[in-house]
Amino acid sequence: MWDGASLYINPEFAGGSGLSTSFGVGASTNGEAYRIDSPSPKVDLAKIFVKQYFSLSCKTDYFDSDLNRMGGKVPQKYISIIVGKISVTDIFDSNSYSHDPRTQFMSWALMSNGALDFPANTRGYTPSLAIEYVTKGNELRYGISMVPTAPNGMKMN
Repeated sequence: MWDGASLYINPEFAGGSGLSTSFGVGASTNGEAYRIDSPSPKVDLAKIFVKQYFSLSCKTDYFDSDLNRMGGKVPQKYISIIVGKISVTDIFDSNSYSHDPRTQFMSWALMSNGALDFPANTRGYTPSLAIEYVTKGNELRYGISMVPTAPNGMKMN
């Protein structure tokens, strides 16, 4: 887009329902079968956001491309602003052992923090603004997100 800016667009095709109507032992046993607004398969714009880096250092590190991360040189010290429809857990929960049910533990209670919920629509996304201050080995984040008008609803406030 321009220097330090990236645009990410993640469409999603999803539908269906979980085994036993997504009930399980303390939590649904399949994190992929989340509470959806309709069991009929449909295309949804899951994530769409802009990330802008503001470099605070001349030194850079090289990162390979990954999910929602452009490969290339990234400053060792920077401030970034993320604006758009995101999954809040992508920014604020980077548990490397249990974060993504596609590759790790599948139970809802083990994917993130089972003791609390996070702001998101039925499919797990919300319009948000996040600010990161990153130095080598340290990260500080702040975010503001919309919340559903009803628990796990699609209408945001």
